[in-house]
Amino acid sequence: MNEKEILVAFIDDLFIKGNTSVISLNPSDIRDVVKAINKFNLDFDDAYQYIAAEKYSFELISYDSDYDRTLRGRKTPEDFF
Repeated sequence: MNEKEILVAFIDDLFIKGNTSVISLNPSDIRDVVKAINKFNLDFDDAYQYIAAEKYSFELISYDSDYDRTLRGRKTPEDFF
């Protein structure tokens, strides 16, 4: 299987056949993303996920220790076993 086929299979398994949803932010939420970047010294993708978790009242589940310096913190997958 080449890289393109792997990508299509991954998307198919996760989002089409699976039970994974895509969460998005409104353009107006980007101001909060930038605030999180500055306040917690996060990169863009971490700040985006942080604000999405905040907006939708989700817990962050990650191995990324950058979330430890935020108000919401994080849990790891092991916290659920």
